[in-house]
Amino acid sequence: MPLPTQFDEEPSRVEQYRAFRKASSELGRKVIKKALVRETMDRAGKLLGIAHGKVLVFSDESETGVMADFALFDCRVNGKNAFESYRETVGWENETEKAILDGFLASYTSLFGITSIVVVEATLILRDLLIQAVNLKLVDVALSQTARPGWIVFTRLVP
Repeated sequence: MPLPTQFDEEPSRVEQYRAFRKASSELGRKVIKKALVRETMDRAGKLLGIAHGKVLVFSDESETGVMADFALFDCRVNGKNAFESYRETVGWENETEKAILDGFLASYTSLFGITSIVVVEATLILRDLLIQAVNLKLVDVALSQTARPGWIVFTRLVP
């Protein structure tokens, strides 16, 4: 995202989130094309229990996103996930891609309790239930409009 000039207003948190989501989706497509090998997809399908021979069987369309996330972030070939392989072999085109790669490589999944929601900032305040971290801020437009304090979610946080 370009830096604002002295005449521009600072982009809102929601605008930054939307720009990040767009850029990260574009980078994700590149990583899938360049660094996600068939072996990784097969392994992910087996580990998730959706592989039946060479066919992947999903219960519903939301499972495709779960599998893609798992294959990209958690399945390793030669000790590296797809983002690590991409960064090592392709690198990045600009500072935005580098920042997204850095964030993806520092991301983690856990079980979080939603303690509060700031709807106007599309921000959820979370407590990591597994490592006992508190006051974690998650910007997520859709979740901030549908979730409620007290809910428990399993998700990936990308710094």
